[in-house]
Amino acid sequence: MLGRYNALSPEEEGIAKDIIKECAGLPLAIITIAKSMNGVYDICEWRNALNELREHIQGPTIDMESDVFKILEFSYDRLNDEKLQECLLYCALLLEDYVIRRVSLIKYWIAEGIWHAILNKLENVCLLERCENGKCVKMHDVIRDMAINISQGNS
Repeated sequence: MLGRYNALSPEEEGIAKDIIKECAGLPLAIITIAKSMNGVYDICEWRNALNELREHIQGPTIDMESDVFKILEFSYDRLNDEKLQECLLYCALLLEDYVIRRVSLIKYWIAEGIWHAILNKLENVCLLERCENGKCVKMHDVIRDMAINISQGNS
């Protein structure tokens, strides 16, 4: 998921294990955070990511769904680009588990004034899933619920 050919350094590996612990072993959370760390080699960035994750999920927990949302929102926040975030939230408008052709989604985004290159970035960080040999994408239902939750908070 990290897109690296070399092994993690011992310090990076320790931080990665701490990140996995913070994700409570949830595969979707681990995958999305791992993808958000793709290409990160600076140990300071690894430490910052762990600290940001801990701050993000800090506080009283209501239930497991709330915890999962907090972890996934961390990946959403790491997009660090309003256009990327806007495109992800746009996908939440589609029906749950709806498979949409990439070309159609790009056309919708262009109609909305959103750049089509963003689609690849959302796939690369696992917030959208490729399907049908890369011709289509879909949004995992938990990520969709998180995006709807964010949308409601942002009006």
